[in-house]
Amino acid sequence: MNGVRSGWHDSPARAALNTPRRMGTRVPRARGRAVWAGSVPHRLEASRPGGQGHRDEHGSHCVADPLMALGREDIEVALDDLDLSRRLVITPLLERSQVGRGAVDLRLGTEFLMLRRTYRAGLNPGDDSQRDVEEMQERVVVPFGEEIWLHPRHFVLAATLEFLGLPDDMSAYVVGRSSWGRLGLLVATAVFVHPGFRGCLTLELVNDGDSPIALSPGLRIAQLAVHRLEHPAPSRVGEAQKYQAPVRPQASRLSSERKDFEDLRLLGDRLRSRLG
Repeated sequence: MNGVRSGWHDSPARAALNTPRRMGTRVPRARGRAVWAGSVPHRLEASRPGGQGHRDEHGSHCVADPLMALGREDIEVALDDLDLSRRLVITPLLERSQVGRGAVDLRLGTEFLMLRRTYRAGLNPGDDSQRDVEEMQERVVVPFGEEIWLHPRHFVLAATLEFLGLPDDMSAYVVGRSSWGRLGLLVATAVFVHPGFRGCLTLELVNDGDSPIALSPGLRIAQLAVHRLEHPAPSRVGEAQKYQAPVRPQASRLSSERKDFEDLRLLGDRLRSRLG
């Protein structure tokens, strides 16, 4: 009938929304409005009547661009992918129940790095060599069935029991489990895992509570949230990989960035000379 708007399924906007478009392009919509289209059709569901979304300053309906986080089914498919270049590797996965609805539980390994007491003034990454940094740390091995006590305000490096392998089109975040956080334990202070990473993850453990905490190797200590990238991000030829393929906790390698410290000192000297 004239004057009556056609149904959603018969509208030109519906047809346009079913066509994949590059992110940031405007798709015509009924009555002169437009929707910002993502690169894959399922991102456009928010623009449908009753869907999630928001309007911009011009009143146009905009679609939120969600993170491409992997849920349980997607993670399980990635773990079993026959294409080795696209497979997500997490081994040993002692129990399939470690794969949760939106993350994978990671267990605590058996090796730890603890800072030794020293008469030195402290750690200076700009002056200390890698050997100096490693000599200030003591490696401790705790067998399964035993525990290590982490005292308040103390810090220790640990590693995951699992060896991880991310394909070039996946990245991940490591976060602590809430149950440990409620005891005062901070599990991962550097949380991002780059695409293509291979190795056991080093965990920075800090007891931020007021009571010592017993840590036992093999317990579920952290969670890995996996995200798929829109485009693969392989490493470039000659690109440095400081923490590639570790199988135990690794000490900081800031000493490999000494050139940055030297450049900053030279910049400071030049600025001081110009200011007189």
